[in-house]
Amino acid sequence: IQEDGKVRMFIGKSGQNNSLRKWVFFLFVIIATWAFGRWQDNGTAPTSLQTDKTTQFTALTATTTVAGDLVRREVVLMGSRFDFVVSAPLAQANVAIDVAVKRIQEIEQAVSSWRPGSDIALLNERAGIGPVKIGPDAMAILERSLKLYRETNGAFDISIGPIWDLWPYRRPGQAIPTRQAITRRLPLVNAAEIQLNPDQGTGFLPRKGMKVNLGAVGKGYAAQAAVKVMIAMGIENAAVSAGGDTYLHGHKQGGPWIVGIENPRWPGKYIDRFLAGDIAVATSGDAKQSIIREGKRYSHILDPATGYPAEGVQSVSILTTDPVVADALATAVFVMGVTKGLAWVEDQPDIESLILDDSGGIHRSSGWLKATNRGGILPNHASLDE
Repeated sequence: IQEDGKVRMFIGKSGQNNSLRKWVFFLFVIIATWAFGRWQDNGTAPTSLQTDKTTQFTALTATTTVAGDLVRREVVLMGSRFDFVVSAPLAQANVAIDVAVKRIQEIEQAVSSWRPGSDIALLNERAGIGPVKIGPDAMAILERSLKLYRETNGAFDISIGPIWDLWPYRRPGQAIPTRQAITRRLPLVNAAEIQLNPDQGTGFLPRKGMKVNLGAVGKGYAAQAAVKVMIAMGIENAAVSAGGDTYLHGHKQGGPWIVGIENPRWPGKYIDRFLAGDIAVATSGDAKQSIIREGKRYSHILDPATGYPAEGVQSVSILTTDPVVADALATAVFVMGVTKGLAWVEDQPDIESLILDDSGGIHRSSGWLKATNRGGILPNHASLDE
């Protein structure tokens, strides 16, 4: 089973190997949790976390398992567990995954806002001072993010950093920000002001205090880049999952992948399950990174227009062919809400959405069932091992 807590891919039964994988994964979680705790204790935890899928720590360990002709490896990258599943001979699969991991590490070095010396960190540090040189990965993500900002009428805004820093998502017990504090920083949130010069390879944030954060798009870009390098190495069937983002290329063992969208309030229960291939699925939810104060849940997904957490939605899943678009739009539609979000999706070609509202109601775009019914939708109550 490949799982990320939001979107899961089922890769088939393996008897005793399944139990072994569960124990290996359990050990992996313990190690990662311990390492992250030590990392925070050392005072190196970032003050500016990613907007949607947060960056918390870098690659710590990896486990590899084999089931039939499927080779799976789990690696912690960009603050999330990346799962690579490749249908190929072991030696070929391992080499391809090695190259894919290296590629993602290169991206992380360039675009992680909390990593000192990264292109994005330098861009933020020189806000209001002057342009900085940025590499091709940072430039590509920034250009795509600004395009998505325009297409979503500002619902997807990577300049949310100044407001994100105010909210205590990683500081238990701290009070939520005052309206005055949010009002003071809100004018700094405006991706339309970001200046890019692709010819000179530079970027500039024109006002001091502006801060770019690529957490709501970076993992989709990384998943796409990883699959591209594996395809170049002759891999025809592979899947990469990171946080709430899953990119499926080809099929598994001659058949489609099985995708499950998990209910954010009921781990192990699914809003929807379906067969898929050559598709990207991204889910943004409020379960794991939200905060609760006086009985009220505050989502970690902020509305760029208000500076406050978006309301009315528990999770949004986007289905499309481009993992970068899926990643960003899962956040944007969450911000738009059920009514506006679904209306916006209906106007977009080749994009479908499933929204779980704050009352538990499920809302699908008109093409969702058709898009996910290639091999028949699976029962939501089906066991994980089916």
